[in-house]
Amino acid sequence: MRALSRKISSFLAFTTLRATFAVLERVAPGPGSALAERLWCTVPRRTVRPVNVLPGRRITVSVNRRAVAAEIWATGRPST
Repeated sequence: MRALSRKISSFLAFTTLRATFAVLERVAPGPGSALAERLWCTVPRRTVRPVNVLPGRRITVSVNRRAVAAEIWATGRPST
């Protein structure tokens, strides 16, 4: 029963999302594209780390004069 409920819920969410973008594409393409960018190009704020992966060394790099947080697991120089 739960699997069917989950499938129906997923179907309704997908159908609603498609309808929303269909309307926005015709009525307000600017806000529609902004919503699409936010929805599909934003990294989730919290992620669950797999149990078997140890945390790496946290670093900050500059990309277009903005700070980007990253983790590295390697040591030494990169191979070429």
